[in-house]
Amino acid sequence: DKPPKGHEADICYHLGVSYANLGKHNLAVTSYNEAIGRAPDKPHYLHERAKSLQAVGEHDKALNDFSRVIDMQPTNARAMFRRGFSFKAKGLYEEAAEDFEAAKEFAPDDPRLVVNYRKVCEVGTVSLGPCGHEDPRASNASQMSLGPREATLKAH
Repeated sequence: DKPPKGHEADICYHLGVSYANLGKHNLAVTSYNEAIGRAPDKPHYLHERAKSLQAVGEHDKALNDFSRVIDMQPTNARAMFRRGFSFKAKGLYEEAAEDFEAAKEFAPDDPRLVVNYRKVCEVGTVSLGPCGHEDPRASNASQMSLGPREATLKAH
């Protein structure tokens, strides 16, 4: 049986989320590509693909996706924060710091977005929560909070 008409993009997206939560980010990217091809205007699809692209070291592509999310949701603090890590991975430290600081401005009450600049060089990517938890409607910091969880930092 085929999926119900009009839900193919969501099915591909959720398959990508499942792969990402299993740590199979290359497979996740493939599923997100299919979802985005069917529904390119969903920022949470792009955000999740960008996170998986970061996980496999595709920082140019991740930067592009995070930037598209920010174009659609200019105050998306988590997208800015994560994009900062791709800038850092490419040696673009000034741009990284700008994103880290902007994220903090848009979500000042979120302790996960505070950067220890003395230790950030040891951090490759950051997980602010499980895959699939980006709010498709998030357009300001108050809508984006996932709660009091601390960020999980992953060193490369």
